[in-house]
Amino acid sequence: MKTGKIVSCVGNEIISALVPDSKISLDFGRVNDLYGKTVYVDDSAIGKVCDVIGRVSSPYVVIRKRKNLPSSLIGRSIQIKV
Repeated sequence: MKTGKIVSCVGNEIISALVPDSKISLDFGRVNDLYGKTVYVDDSAIGKVCDVIGRVSSPYVVIRKRKNLPSSLIGRSIQIKV
């Protein structure tokens, strides 16, 4: 499971910084595994990963959010079950 924190909500997309996992480093294959995965906040699905941006050491995920979500998600923690 990957975790992160939402840093921005723009239009129908959410940007979240992933928390580095010292046990598992992110490489190209692991990043590819994130695409299309459902993202959760407090066990509620908020959307799916549509892009991964930034440096490999500190990546960000772009989440295409589901409709009717509040913009007050900034600062909330996310979980991606991989």
